[in-house]
Amino acid sequence: MKAFGKILGLGLLGLLLIIVALGFALTHLFDPNDYKDEIRQLARDKAHVELTLNGDIGWSLFPWLGLELHDASIATLNKPKEPFADLQMLGLSVRVLPLLRREVQMSDVRVEGLNLTLARDEEGHGNWEDIGKPLPAQNGASADEQASAPAQAPAEQASPPVASNERAVKLDIDSLTVNNARVQYTDAKTGQSYSAESIQLSTGPVHEGANIPLKASAFLSASQPNIKARTELAGELRFDRKLKRYNFEDMRLSGETSGEPTGGKTVTFAAQGQLLVDLAANVASWNGLKVSANQLRALGELNLRDLDKAPQLSGGLSIAQFDLRTFLDSIGRPLPATNDPAAFAKLELVTRLQGTPNSLALEDLAVKLDDSTFTGRVAVEDFAKQALRLQLKGDTFNADRYLPAKSEEAKGATAARQAEVKQQEATAV
Repeated sequence: MKAFGKILGLGLLGLLLIIVALGFALTHLFDPNDYKDEIRQLARDKAHVELTLNGDIGWSLFPWLGLELHDASIATLNKPKEPFADLQMLGLSVRVLPLLRREVQMSDVRVEGLNLTLARDEEGHGNWEDIGKPLPAQNGASADEQASAPAQAPAEQASPPVASNERAVKLDIDSLTVNNARVQYTDAKTGQSYSAESIQLSTGPVHEGANIPLKASAFLSASQPNIKARTELAGELRFDRKLKRYNFEDMRLSGETSGEPTGGKTVTFAAQGQLLVDLAANVASWNGLKVSANQLRALGELNLRDLDKAPQLSGGLSIAQFDLRTFLDSIGRPLPATNDPAAFAKLELVTRLQGTPNSLALEDLAVKLDDSTFTGRVAVEDFAKQALRLQLKGDTFNADRYLPAKSEEAKGATAARQAEVKQQEATAV
């Protein structure tokens, strides 16, 4: 038995050495760069995309199946000269043996200089809608020949259904890093455009059902209205594809924005909380909500249900006392001068939220404005019709404090009129 075990061990060792030697020979004697034309044709035939490989291809075989692309781009077959995506470098590697167990164990995945260009034409057709679509007639085949192709090859169209209980592929990635990426979207019909530039993304180990540390940042902009923003995002992502549940725990979003809506002034913003999306139950929630924008501070929670139909909003919101006049001025929306310069200096509210895609109501509303307190309900019952409903009850309210302040000319005219009246009264006496 010992001799048999020794022979078996030597045999396995010899087999391993042969595999390693074969992998070394393939990776050193076989150069994929010599087969770029074949790779491009394979991309056309199987993926129906135009793949351009301007840079070198690097690869490894065992124990990691590795791939590294440099200076590559992808276009649709309809517009092969207009790539919708290009990148400077893509590097990834997968362990070979776990693939046999339907497990994807990857090392660090790195993407450098990704540039994604999305566009709609004047007919509303997006360039991404042609991704993976074959040309109307390929290799000289007529439309009739292509239409008859499925009848000639029924075995190809009658592929066996995938078993519902088939085990999903298990993901296991050491990390994901995206550096200096850019996404551009334009709509020729509306003239609107959006962009996200200098995108940076990094994650910790990616395992399904476990928290994944995530950090991201980008510069965002829109053309109509013209607005720019710098954003940073951090938190821990967890997902379960089988249960269709996605959590973003300890989410922290911060940044600053400026542009036409703020009159060119800079608004510093931040938001944090615990996010949950459950697609199986069609619900979503944002708990532990904390939001700030310049001087404004708010706490609360938001809940959505019926995500697959008309989403229904519920939750609560509490805004701490702040100076409304100073806040509106800081976001480029100044209030007009009032009779009392101290008016709108103190505002705070607590309310319960109810909403639909077409309406929003502030229920059980409690508002404190300067020295006055109001309770009741405020609702926009139809956004399209701007149907506003107010049901408020207050303790005391001095409306004169909030009326527009009179100009110096008006004040002079009033003073002159009062002096004239007094003089007439004196003369009459």
